[in-house]
Amino acid sequence: MRGVSVWGGMGSVVAVAVAGLLVHGGLARGTIPSASGVLHGCYQAKRGTMRIVDEGVSCRKKERAVQWTDGGNVLAARVDGGGTLLGGRGAVSATWTTVTYRVTFDRDVSACAYSVTPQPPGGWDYNTHLEMLAESDSGNVQQVVVFASNEAGSNVIVPFHLVVVCP
Repeated sequence: MRGVSVWGGMGSVVAVAVAGLLVHGGLARGTIPSASGVLHGCYQAKRGTMRIVDEGVSCRKKERAVQWTDGGNVLAARVDGGGTLLGGRGAVSATWTTVTYRVTFDRDVSACAYSVTPQPPGGWDYNTHLEMLAESDSGNVQQVVVFASNEAGSNVIVPFHLVVVCP
């Protein structure tokens, strides 16, 4: 599956979230998955978005807590704004240029579905539109390219979680 706009898009996020739930996969922030093997998220039905959160984090008003266990076909990466890989499952490296982030996994991810969730720092204005897109890298089947932009279309630097659900 090609890229997904998760901060503003509805249908594609729900499709990726459902796909992840169907194969029992996902991403938790601190340890991926948590020590007990459970993954945690907050789903906002009206906007069709899902945030991946640490175990024990409360969901916001109008969000529903969801959790699932990892079935093995789910890869994940937690990347800081500078492009450093902070953790993940199957992720081996991450880089950032002034235009894109690239996350490299330990296997071919070109036929997988991608979901990217921004993890902005404290003080972030959540009313600011942020769009993130993840897609396969045509030049490297083990890489996913992530784009982050604001409403003006300018590239932005933002930490994120990337979930890759493979068939």
